[in-house]
Amino acid sequence: MTVALKGKKTYTEEAKYVINGEGVIVSLKKKLLDCELPYITTYQTFNQGSIDLSYHFFHAYLQPELSEYDTWFNVKDNQLVLGVSVKDSNKVEYYYAQFIAYLIENHGLRIDKQLEADKWLMPHIRPGCTLITVYGGVVMIPELYG
Repeated sequence: MTVALKGKKTYTEEAKYVINGEGVIVSLKKKLLDCELPYITTYQTFNQGSIDLSYHFFHAYLQPELSEYDTWFNVKDNQLVLGVSVKDSNKVEYYYAQFIAYLIENHGLRIDKQLEADKWLMPHIRPGCTLITVYGGVVMIPELYG
């Protein structure tokens, strides 16, 4: 296949395969498939505080009233990590508040201070959906973590 490469100038190269590692947005994949791709918005905070759950485990919650995908609690560097993932990015704050309320009521969560917050996109992984795909000689490799 002939591939056009664009930078300061445009030139072409012949290739048997092209590996596309542009990340979760995969604009080339959208262009090849002529469609929008579904994403999950992930939001997590790092906090000082305490909770009545084991600090040695990653706790995941799949209740639909807490998120549109999943929620979690774990500890990293002595900080409580609380996260939520949603299909509709406009609902991050709502579901994060629901999750925090759930942890307060059911597991004695106490947040003394929020230290940091992260937000990123990941592909919406569905049953039967392969993460690495090939379209014509283009191998798509998504970035799963921000």
